[in-house]
Amino acid sequence: MLVLALETSTDPCGMALVDEGGVVSSVRFRHHMNLSSTWAPLLQRMLAEAGRTPAHIAGVATSLGPGSFTGVRIGVVAAKTLAQTLQIKLLGIGSLELLALPFRAVAGLSVLCVLPCRRGEAYVGAYRCTGNALRGLVGGAVMPLESLAGLMASLPEPMVVAGAASHRPEDADAPRAADQWHHAPSAEVLGMEARRRMLAGESVEPAALLPIYLKRSQAEERLGTLGRPKAER
Repeated sequence: MLVLALETSTDPCGMALVDEGGVVSSVRFRHHMNLSSTWAPLLQRMLAEAGRTPAHIAGVATSLGPGSFTGVRIGVVAAKTLAQTLQIKLLGIGSLELLALPFRAVAGLSVLCVLPCRRGEAYVGAYRCTGNALRGLVGGAVMPLESLAGLMASLPEPMVVAGAASHRPEDADAPRAADQWHHAPSAEVLGMEARRRMLAGESVEPAALLPIYLKRSQAEERLGTLGRPKAER
């Protein structure tokens, strides 16, 4: 089963093709605010280099956010379009969960996941690894950067932090500060996990696949400051 993974919640973005042998092909790229016209030619090139065609793709997965509003929206729309056009399985996984998945096998480990938001804020989630799954400790939230050290100190040890290194708290010697940083969600991890879930029978209808934003976009907030009623937004 060949699965296409689209990770567009961050910049650089990533795409991967995954089958029973692992990662067939993958690419990370900066979209330079032009993602909508970038991903399709890259996919065509990946398929050609792997000796495959769109007809070989049996499933498509996308990161759901939080992250870049535009990136998440384009990734979700692209995945839905491919699923409908090719009549294949569809799945989405949250970007914070993607950061924690590589640690899942380390039973008892806490993983604090951090992604950039606006200046002075971060998207944050925390998980506990059970050896074969993740248990949520802190649901996805927007948090001021100065609050991260306190959250780190509240989580059970041992602990690592996964996410944007630029958001590491100033107090790097905090009692539960992380020794290991994984900087961004991975298309390869997304593809491998989505393929595993699809083989177990999991998939969603395109209409049911919804992005995870957690925060209004800057455009929506600007409209709000102009006094637009909520019903008009």
